[in-house]
Amino acid sequence: MFRRVRRAGLRFLAVLTVASLALGGVSTAVAAEAGASRGAGPIPPPDIASDRFPEFDPADSQGSWIEGVGEYADFTFSSDDPRVVRYRYGVNNSPHPDNNVPTTDGAARTVSLFTEEPGLRFVTAQAFDETGRSSAPRTFLYLAGPAPEQVGFAFDEPSGAEDTRPAAPERNLRLRGGHGLGTPAALGTGLTLDGVTGHVTTEGAVVDSARPWTVSAWARLENRPDHDAVVVEQLGTGFVGYSLHYAAEERAWAATADRGATSAAGRSRVVSEDEAAVGTWTHLLLSYDGARMRLFVDGLETAETDHAPTAVANRSLLLGASGRDGAAADHFPGDLDHLQFFDHGLRTADGAVQALAAKQPVNRAPHRPPVAVLPLDEAADSPTVATVSGHAPAVHRGAVASGVDGYDGRAVRYDGRTGRTVAAAPAVDTAGTFSVSAWVRLDKATATGDGVVVSQSGEHGAGLTLEYSRELDRWQFGRATADSPAAEEAYATQPARFVARDGAWVHLAGVRDAVAGTLRLYVDGAAVAETRHDSAWSATGPLVIGAGTADGPTDTHFAGEIDELRLHNRVLTAGEVAAAARRDHVLAARWELDGGTDTTPDASRPDNPLTLHGGTAFGEGRIGDGALVLDGRTGYARTDRVPVDTSADYTVAAWARADEVPEEPVAVISIGGRSAAALTVRFVPDPDEPGWGAWQVDVGGEDVPGTSPARAENQVFYDVREWNHLAVVLDASTQRLSLYVNGSLEEVRCDAEWDGDDCVPRASWQDVGPLFAAVGPLEVGRERLSSDTWGGYWPGAVDDVWVYQGALRAEEITSLGFGIGP
Repeated sequence: MFRRVRRAGLRFLAVLTVASLALGGVSTAVAAEAGASRGAGPIPPPDIASDRFPEFDPADSQGSWIEGVGEYADFTFSSDDPRVVRYRYGVNNSPHPDNNVPTTDGAARTVSLFTEEPGLRFVTAQAFDETGRSSAPRTFLYLAGPAPEQVGFAFDEPSGAEDTRPAAPERNLRLRGGHGLGTPAALGTGLTLDGVTGHVTTEGAVVDSARPWTVSAWARLENRPDHDAVVVEQLGTGFVGYSLHYAAEERAWAATADRGATSAAGRSRVVSEDEAAVGTWTHLLLSYDGARMRLFVDGLETAETDHAPTAVANRSLLLGASGRDGAAADHFPGDLDHLQFFDHGLRTADGAVQALAAKQPVNRAPHRPPVAVLPLDEAADSPTVATVSGHAPAVHRGAVASGVDGYDGRAVRYDGRTGRTVAAAPAVDTAGTFSVSAWVRLDKATATGDGVVVSQSGEHGAGLTLEYSRELDRWQFGRATADSPAAEEAYATQPARFVARDGAWVHLAGVRDAVAGTLRLYVDGAAVAETRHDSAWSATGPLVIGAGTADGPTDTHFAGEIDELRLHNRVLTAGEVAAAARRDHVLAARWELDGGTDTTPDASRPDNPLTLHGGTAFGEGRIGDGALVLDGRTGYARTDRVPVDTSADYTVAAWARADEVPEEPVAVISIGGRSAAALTVRFVPDPDEPGWGAWQVDVGGEDVPGTSPARAENQVFYDVREWNHLAVVLDASTQRLSLYVNGSLEEVRCDAEWDGDDCVPRASWQDVGPLFAAVGPLEVGRERLSSDTWGGYWPGAVDDVWVYQGALRAEEITSLGFGIGP
């Protein structure tokens, strides 16, 4: 039996369950009554707003997931009550007595808070008057996701390769309405839009609209519409980060950018002096350098204005239309081509604007390459368009051997004397926050001096260096305090009790937190050193791998192998570093479920496709281009072979949505043995609450008929008819089975005084004994009820199924929910 919960309260309760009830078991109503008892006129709870995160509505099944892990965000507390003289706040907990912010007359006050982990996060706040009376707590919920790396080097090229190609995160954008691909354009082919319904959309932001950025695009108006026509627009929740468009009133190119999340913040606007040409390809560039927003047309600056944004527009990106009012409008009639996005503001003086207008790439020092390039060169029948890396290849110099055995696939070996790999441009802005990580295997026998794994230098000093100190026989991460010959160097160095391991793969990570003013070094996932460092300067030289500088002294060449180098423009959190260093999981299968006829492919190396049976189709999905839709009667899909050893660590995750309310238990995924099920993930409906119930996972200890499985349940969701992300993690080392729903575990604790006898304590994890290894295939959409009977057919959609050999962590589960992998 399920514990009955009033449906109206479930939305809030289910989401806060995993937070262990942030208010410490005291409801807001009780807290308000307590405040009022000290005197007449209770203090109202303060308002809470964030510059980076929109407030999460538990009833919104689509999320509002925002890339924000490893970032600082401003949270502002305010009150209309003039009696308020102080705010008290808490982070993922109730307001803490140490967290007090003074104010006057309830005026707004802002604190900067760091998001350490992905998933559901929250901030609580109370208001106080001068007598110490408090308001009820206010809770601000938000969903934080991890951002991918700025640039990465997998080093998977074959033996003899002369360079290595940096990779940037790929973003897929969906084409909608009247459009055409493959038409001749400014550079290759481009995208044609009908000006009525055609546009392109994607979730999330490409650049941080509150920090310096640049967007470049080629556009050709087919006609002069009587309404504004948007080229590209980045949206926040209810506001626009920037909009580059044709302005109908002025008949000219223009741009607008809201200064905040509310209309009271105002809007910045620039308009070109000349009329926009019709039927001609025009290069448009909009940039923001932290103080001024500038509009360039065909390489010439045409307008500029002050701009000081106070909120980050990170909800979605649109091409060819505006989404300002929630629905697509202001459609662009004509062609678009080759959009580029930069995380810094380009200006006329540096020559980059003119280069882009001349159809030349901007990907060499001193400029950082674009964070994303959208060529729009896809085939005419493609349903999506994708971004590509804007980085030029990094060239091997000296004695460098590519294609050697690496930590993950192939790696590059450096001789310690002449070998190095030189990128064309800097990778990160060293004046701000950044992180770098890599797998390395040191060869002390061939080392001739200090061994630099990766560096990025200015004219005189290193803006970042992750290296082996031969003198100390330890790892260190550091940078010069200024770009001058006399500048000192600041290092976070492995403690003296350690020595660098020789001949073994070691994971290194260096983090520069510009807000905290620290340099931090991690070795094999553990934080081993931290030092203060407050100076901010930007090293604009190229990234160099395997040496201190591109043409520097020979005593800084690294001896050994380097693999999986990653650079981020944010803080890598302790959990992320630990997860990357652990890396003991192997992708066993991924079915994106975007389409197919008799089968749907496995996107992983094992190539274990799902064969479709019975009532199956493909429809709208949660991740990617589609989802597998099952009829609930005969439809299912199955593999030819078992994808994972169920007696060892493993993880299985998927998105699921029922198209109708199930009347009996129905299975999303199952894996069988000879006589019993090794794994079953199912939904069990509640008899009194349509659409609700429990997600349930069973794992088998013995492959014997009638054996009782170990079971875990999770009720942290709102409705089975909405998309829910399910993840099963079996950690054999701790003998624990866990079931995550929408990125969260669930724990219900009972208090006899408050909850009475009806409360049943439970948790969505369960200790298990040894488990057996499945021999049967993986089934999507049904389970075996007996040796010759199948049932529990899933009535709805399943999307993006991942299987890993290894136990993923909570933050990695969240990444699977984003469809980007851990």
